[in-house]
This record gives sequence, C-alpha cells and structure tokens, in this order.
Amino acid sequence: MGSKYLKCSATGWYSYRRRIPARVQKIIGKTVFKESFGTKDETVALWKLGSFNQDVEKQLALADKQVASGRDLTPAGVREVASKFLQRIGLHPDQLPNLKANATREERSNFTDQRIEWKGRYDRFLLDFYDSQELGTE
Repeated sequence: MGSKYLKCSATGWYSYRRRIPARVQKIIGKTVFKESFGTKDETVALWKLGSFNQDVEKQLALADKQVASGRDLTPAGVREVASKFLQRIGLHPDQLPNLKANATREERSNFTDQRIEWKGRYDRFLLDFYDSQELGTE
C-alpha cells in the first residue's frame, strides 16, 4: 500500500485511519481521523487518500497554530466566551425584553419601546463587528 494511513480491512475495503497528536486533540475534538473510502480498489483508494489527507494536514496545521498562539479554544469554549461577552454587554438573546401574558397597557407600550431599543443596539453591534472583520474581502 502507498501510505501508512491507508488501511485495508479483512473483507478488502479501504479506509483512512490516523491518530491525532495529543497536543491538538482537544482543539480538533477527537483522537483519530477515520474515513471509509467505500471501495475495494486500491487505485481508487489511493486517489481518495490524497484529497482526504490534504484536508487532515490543513486541520492539523491550523490546530498547531492555535496551540502555538495560545488560542486553543474548542468550539464549545468559543460559544461560552461569546455567550459571556454578550451577557456582559446586555445583548445576549436571554436578555431580550419580554412581556408577561397579564401585562398592563403601559407595560405593553414600554415593551415595544424596549424591544426596538434592544434590537437597534444589537444591529449596531453586528454592523460594527462585521465591519471590524472586513468580511467579504480577500
């Protein structure tokens, strides 16, 4: 076989298997890359291996960069940080003004104003964020 990551089962099916280094397992979220190539033809498997292994190498390189820069947050960690930030600035969805079923006329009127004000702050935040990221430019 042409690669140490290409495996052939006892029944002749080819697949990819590669252990993920311990230093980046937390970031990638698993310990092994596994992929069935769905073929018994070694030539087809080698062709699929090239593309799949390139993707794996990119993921490993990105994870290594995150570890080196000290930004080794998992996706769950990123969500937690973002949630705390939005709570701190008053824009978390849980902080959206709400209205009780038995609200008075005045509470209903205030609710509309509060909701419009919250939505305006939220929209301004998103616009500022998107501008700071320069999305859509290469």
